[in-house]
Amino acid sequence: MAGYIILAVVVLLAGLMLLPVGADVRYAGGQARLRVQAGPARITLYPRRTGAKPKKKAARKRAKPESEARPPKPKPTFSELQPLIRLGWKALGGFRRRLCVQQVRVICVIACDDPYDTVQRYSAVNAAVNALWPRLERTVNIRQREIRVGFSFEPQEADLQAELALTIRVGRLLAIGCAFGVGYLKWKRNISRARRAEERKQKDGQYDDRKSGRNRNGEDQGNGGLQHGCRRANHHA
Repeated sequence: MAGYIILAVVVLLAGLMLLPVGADVRYAGGQARLRVQAGPARITLYPRRTGAKPKKKAARKRAKPESEARPPKPKPTFSELQPLIRLGWKALGGFRRRLCVQQVRVICVIACDDPYDTVQRYSAVNAAVNALWPRLERTVNIRQREIRVGFSFEPQEADLQAELALTIRVGRLLAIGCAFGVGYLKWKRNISRARRAEERKQKDGQYDDRKSGRNRNGEDQGNGGLQHGCRRANHHA
């Protein structure tokens, strides 16, 4: 019986890792739509339904008095942030390689009041598409695409329709998140160790200065120490 339970759990986890999640955006007729996807389920985020209940505002937290408030932690410097920036850039690269663009659809009809402006805008948009589209295909994996740019000398025929659908597997998303999380924890531990080592170094330096007879300003207190020693010797005598 236990073997069947373990097998069912493994199959369930495998199915969850292969589950696609993503979003699709659509614009047509001056209206936009945003939906999120989790497997076969799709939820519309925008536009919201008219009958949806407004969310309740969260209660404001009472500010702690100054005596209970913890001292603010020092902010990391740019040199300390560089490993984290490289880690985030690497995570974005992994996300980009694993992201799948299911569909890209753009239909644009350019129409202006002035025919000269229509031709100029059409030429500019067409040149931008021809220059940027090959780079976009090298950057992400695009399965289906439909790009059509046209023009019309009738201003009322201007139109723009666009649709974009993105998906990624849950397992790949978790792998990227876990890799970034482990790297972030290592970075935070290294920063804490470096700061503790710097604090110990400063404390050791202050202790050495006190032993050598120097005050906080680095002034020599040797004469004062000798005078104190002479007074103690006379007292014993």
